[in-house]
This record gives sequence, C-alpha cells and structure tokens, in this order.
Amino acid sequence: MSSTPMSAHDQSLLEEAERSASVGSWEWDVERGTLTWSRQMYEIAGLDPDGDPVDLDTYRSRLHPDDRDHHMEVVETTLRTGGTFAHDHRIVRPDGQVRVIHGRGRVEMGPDGTAVRMLGSAQDVTEMDRERRALQFLAKAGRILASSLDYEETLEAVARLATPHLADWVAVDVAAGGGFHRLVVASGPPERQAWADELARDWPPRLEDPAGVAAAWRRAESEFIPVVPEGLIEARARGPGHARLLRALGLESVMLVPMAARGRVLGVLGFVHGPSGRVFDSDDFALARELAERAALAIDNADLYREARESSRARDELLAVVSHDLRNPLSAVLAGAALLEGDVVAPERRGALVEAIHGAARRMDQLTRDLLDAARLEDGMLELDREEVALGALILEALAVQGPAAEKAGVALRPLVPAALPSVPGDRARLLQVLENLLSNAVRHTPRGGTVTVAAERTDTAVAVRVSDTGPGIPSDLRPHLFDRYRQGAGARRGSVGLGLPIARGLVRAHGGDLEAADGGEGGAEFVFTVPVDEP
Repeated sequence: MSSTPMSAHDQSLLEEAERSASVGSWEWDVERGTLTWSRQMYEIAGLDPDGDPVDLDTYRSRLHPDDRDHHMEVVETTLRTGGTFAHDHRIVRPDGQVRVIHGRGRVEMGPDGTAVRMLGSAQDVTEMDRERRALQFLAKAGRILASSLDYEETLEAVARLATPHLADWVAVDVAAGGGFHRLVVASGPPERQAWADELARDWPPRLEDPAGVAAAWRRAESEFIPVVPEGLIEARARGPGHARLLRALGLESVMLVPMAARGRVLGVLGFVHGPSGRVFDSDDFALARELAERAALAIDNADLYREARESSRARDELLAVVSHDLRNPLSAVLAGAALLEGDVVAPERRGALVEAIHGAARRMDQLTRDLLDAARLEDGMLELDREEVALGALILEALAVQGPAAEKAGVALRPLVPAALPSVPGDRARLLQVLENLLSNAVRHTPRGGTVTVAAERTDTAVAVRVSDTGPGIPSDLRPHLFDRYRQGAGARRGSVGLGLPIARGLVRAHGGDLEAADGGEGGAEFVFTVPVDEP
C-alpha cells in the first residue's frame, strides 16, 4: 500500500470502493521481499485477511497451474525492464473455485535504476469473462446454424463446438417417425466417445420413457440436475448394461433442453458433465436454453424451406396440369363453336357437336369445382349442410348415376347394402360427391368384364362403406401418395388434376369419419370410408 498515512475514514471509503468494483490492491516491497494485500484482495482469493498472511509463495500457489509460469514471467520481465503490465490470468481459491483476474502492475525504480517496489491491482472479471465467452460461443454457433439448411450437419457441428466449452459431452435427439433419432453424440476422449456411441446405438430414448429425453420432449420442459444424486442412474436405467454405460460416462451433472419452435418440440439437446468435475449452474442452463432456441429455429427454417420448395413444385405441377386440362376442353368448345358459327355442320351432326361442347364445358366446370373444394378444405372453410341422410339410398343413387359409364366400359356394378342401414347426419350432396368420386375411379381402373362392388355395414359408432374393384390394384410406389394433392397414378384420365381422392378424404373427415385405402385382396383396389351415426 502507499506509504502516505491514510485516515480511518479514507481507508473505509477505499475499501468500499474496492468491494463495489471487485478490485483489490497490492504492494510488493522488492527490497524487503514482503507482499501486502488489501482486504478485497483476500476476498477475491478466498482467504481470511485476519488468519491467512500472504507472501510470494502463497501468491504463486494461488495461480492456476496452466497460467502460473506465464504470469510470473510477465511480472519478472516488468521488474527488470520497468514500466507496467496488464493481462488476464486465473487463480484457484482454497475451495477449488477458479476465478479470472485482470491484473495490473507498475514498477517504482530506485536512484540506481533497480526496482524497489511494485504496486498493482487485481479485478475479479470472472463473470465478465464468462459472458464474453458465452457471446463468442453463441456467435460461432449462430454462424454454423446459418451456414446450411442441412440441419443434421449443422447440429452435429454445434454439438462438437459445445464440447468441451459447455459440457463434457452433448447429445442431440430429434423427434422423427414416431420416435427419436439421435443425430450425434459429441464427447471428448476416444474411449468416452465409444461408450457414448454404444449408448446411442443400444439404448436410444423411447417415447414411453417416464423421464429423461422423452419426458422433456413430451412436456416441453427442461430438466436441470446440477448434481446427479445417488441412485438416480439405477432408477432410470433400463437394465444392468444400460446402468454400466451411464456410470462409465460419469453422469455428474445433466441438462436436458427441448428445442421448440412455433409450438412444436422438434427434439432435445442433452448436456452432461462427467469426470472433469465441473457442474452446471444457472448461467450454463441459460446458455443451453439459448442454444436450444437457436437450434430449433434452424430446424424449423430448414423444414419451412423444404415445405416451400415442395409447395412451389406442387404449384408448378398444378399450373402445368390445369393449363393442359383446361386447354383440351376449351379447344373443343372453341372448335365446336366455330363450326356451328360457320354453318358448315350437317344438320344430323349438330346435336352430337352441341353435346360435345356441353361435355367439354362440364369438364371445365368440374375442374374449377375441384380446385375450389381443395382450397376450401385446406383453409378449413368448407361448410356442410347437415341433415339426416339415408346412406343406403344414396349409395343406390350413386350407382345409378355411374351406370351409363360402367355399361359403356363393360364393368358390372354390384351393391351389397343391407335394408336396415341407419341414416347418418351429414351433407347429402357432399356424401354423394364422395361416392361418385370413388365409383368413377373404380370403373375407370377396372378392365372390361370386371366388377365394382359397393358394400355397407353398421359398426359400433358409424356406417362403413367399401368400394372395391377387380382391376390391377394400387401400385406399391403410389400407395403412400394416394391422397397427395395433384398426384396422378398411371392411367389417370385427362381432365383430372389428381384432386379427387384428397377432396373425398377431406369431405369424409369433415363429417367426422375417415377414408383409407384397404388391401384389395386378390387384386383390385378397395377404399373404405366411415360416417359416424351420431353428430360429430
């Protein structure tokens, strides 16, 4: 300390200022070899000013082993050359806590040009250093997450960045296919990485697990265990082998943080401290949640981009099909009208030509209706005019409407409708639309001499209607896409943009039922839809 006497009041003010700024002061009398610390220096070092006298050896022993040689070299160089120094280094308190110190010092030289004493200060900048490192980490993670729309690749890179900055090992699980897909487990030493890989391969998280990753995903809530208590590993392990791996990895401190965006939980980030002896604190937890939020946005953005690409592709396909399918009947209308206008058609052919024009106009009208129905269903704007519908009679009506087309195609229509079939609450016109759609599809795909059957039966809560045919059946590659919009199978007629089945399913679901493709048995295709007997 300064050799100028200081009053008790001034000393008290100085100590309060040092405490507020977390800055301690020190003086090294080089000639006598004595070291004097202010009370705040003791506070920073975790020592007792009344019971822990300090000297140069004590000072050196408190320096972090990795920083000790460099720091002492800086101090000794300043002693020889004069001037000042300022640099950061770490100290280790008696309780093992590591603190980051910003140290400053200056040398006072004697008349002979040699150092007589050194004065300096030490500021505890641990929290500032931690905040700086956290911001740097998040900045790096942000650059990685923004570098590609391949979220699996970027999440793997972020997990490896977080090891060991934030945790000894990091696991990334995303929800996929009714379960979890572990993208990556990033660990440190090779043997620990092997254990982590074995854990991911043999003991992946399960949706039904009552705790851990599955629970964090289901509840959309983080799990923070600063210190893993005795018995927790055995309580959560699914067997001795599972417990052995968890113990080998040394689960000492755990954070499980959901990745959520737009109300959806997309996966879970898991952070673990093990043999390093570190434990997570509230600052680590806050950093983990910030990282999970950014990772979720990256996944969601990748999904949105993929959906936008698919939507754009579907729109382009729709425009191509609609323009083609409108152009054909429109050309027929224009050509027929021109012939009639030119008065070059024989009288006996005028009726057929007028009918052809009407047929082309009807095809354009149906195409327009399909597009409007698809838009209403997608927007949830379809309204039903509900009444009690005698479904048995409606089936017979649909068969009668389809009769001429079936007769022309050489296909037999067979109804299997019990007389006691109950009525259902629904929109009669829309249910007839569903039946006509399924019947026209069946007739179109049934070869001459084949049969289309419509069967109905009462179940516990609904009426189930089956429309089956003896055609070639549904190709396996098309079956997953049957109800995709604008998707046409082989042999689909022109004048259809592939909206019939999606619209039919949407109409049935609007009634509270469902429409599915069933196994046609010995060849052929079969579609089954249900309509609840009671108001949904």
